[in-house]
Amino acid sequence: TLKEYSYFSTEWKVKRLKEIVADLTLKDFTTEELQDYVDDWSKKWSVPTIKSYVTIIKCTLKSNGFMIGNVKITSNRQSKMRLYSNEDIEKLENFFINGKVKVNYLPIAITMFTGARIGETLALQWLDIDLDKRIIEISKNVVFLREKGKTKKIIQEPKTKASSRYVAIPNQLADILKKFKPENREEWDF
Repeated sequence: TLKEYSYFSTEWKVKRLKEIVADLTLKDFTTEELQDYVDDWSKKWSVPTIKSYVTIIKCTLKSNGFMIGNVKITSNRQSKMRLYSNEDIEKLENFFINGKVKVNYLPIAITMFTGARIGETLALQWLDIDLDKRIIEISKNVVFLREKGKTKKIIQEPKTKASSRYVAIPNQLADILKKFKPENREEWDF
């Protein structure tokens, strides 16, 4: 089964590809042409993004009776990711432990203290958190789609079975969560 997010993501990429390669017909598409596009994309896109576009192009060609060879996919894109320093982490920990934490900061605290992905954290419900056993069950993921100018929130199963797991709740996070746990455990989602 194709997940709703995968369908919309692929549909969006197909629309974008039509704009990018609008000047080529399927019969004019060669391995060299595709390699030129890939080389250009490598300056601005990640390898997984490039692979997804190449897959769409090759599948489209194949379904229309055309075949092309393989292309070399690399990425020269510079990562904009900045890692937190130990000092940054200490400041965040102190803020969460000693500060006046608001309920909308909880996903950040959970992500920071457990290493859960943000989509996994946003899919959590209080039913997934067991403060007595000090564990969080991660079994869902949230993705957001823009469709017709509106954002749609989709809760889905993780990509792989290995992504479903239990993570330990450290003491610092347990103290933070206890401040916000509602009387009825089902009443509030992140």
